Amino acid sequence: MATIGHTFAGVGLALPVEMDRPGRPSSRWWLGAVVLASHFPDVGEWLLGLVSVQPIDSKLLHGIPAVSICVALFWIVMASLGRVRSIAPFLIVGLAMFSHLLMDERVLRQLISESYRRAPPDSPTTGRTLDLASELWCYGTAPVIALLIVAARWSGRTRSARRGALVLIPAVLLGLLYPRPRVAWIALDAAAVGYAVWALRPRPRRAWLWNLLPLLPMLSLGAVEAWASIETRRGLAQESRGRYRDALASFERAVTLPTRSDSTIRWWYIARCREAMGNPAGAEQALKECVARDNDWHWAEYELAKFYLRMRGTPYHQPDRARRLLRNVIDSDRPVFARRAAEELMKQRKLEPAE
Repeated sequence: MATIGHTFAGVGLALPVEMDRPGRPSSRWWLGAVVLASHFPDVGEWLLGLVSVQPIDSKLLHGIPAVSICVALFWIVMASLGRVRSIAPFLIVGLAMFSHLLMDERVLRQLISESYRRAPPDSPTTGRTLDLASELWCYGTAPVIALLIVAARWSGRTRSARRGALVLIPAVLLGLLYPRPRVAWIALDAAAVGYAVWALRPRPRRAWLWNLLPLLPMLSLGAVEAWASIETRRGLAQESRGRYRDALASFERAVTLPTRSDSTIRWWYIARCREAMGNPAGAEQALKECVARDNDWHWAEYELAKFYLRMRGTPYHQPDRARRLLRNVIDSDRPVFARRAAEELMKQRKLEPAE
């Protein structure tokens, strides 16, 4: 879930649209509505999960037919309540919502991460999801260019000022092509935003605060995600100090929160604490939960296999199960680094003859 990326995509799509004219969207709600549309598959699934219509981490709305229905509903609301008649805003909302499906593709996330870090495809740093820096670098370009387009079209300053905004667009794109050094593209984007604000001389209005209303579901989900993240960080700090009982309580609170983010790794933290507290049954249960949930983490079966191998002298020492789990990883389509780790562990423990 590329949260920042979806937000940037929504802002970038919304800004160039002319507002506050007959048949056009209102500045009171347009930006918030498009940002909501760019997040809607996740937010909609989360809301349905809260009312127990479906599991909270389902992908019911992550498909073209479901998104098409959601787009149609947005269009009906825009036409009836927003009195929008121009075709462009309808197309923008549809594009914002369908962009969510594209940006959630694992292949795209990995490609962006590899491009930003200049890491090889089999690097563990590129196997899971986008980090903050990669999202800012890639998706942050959209709202920056959108601001420059707005400045070039509607700046109240001189014609030269409007031309200056157009000149900055290739410079921003250059920063997208060359992410190193990081300070270069950050400086370019910051300078472009500053120039656009100077050229536009916007006068903030209280009415713009109404844009927060369509964002309330997204902000609520963000608050829950932040709460889970805080509990996770607290648990890691407690675990590092050997306070396993307190850490376990923090991790368990994190996994009970209705988050959309993948909780697989939090269940692994729970397994570590339970094992450290002398509860192998609880650790095994948590690791099995990891295996059942694993989407992008790639290490669940590997960690369960390691658990079975290190539980010597207990009923949980099960090399045969470990072998099957590792073989599943090796024969899967998981990233190269995960398959190599499984092969190395099998060779180290002599679970199979080396080929």
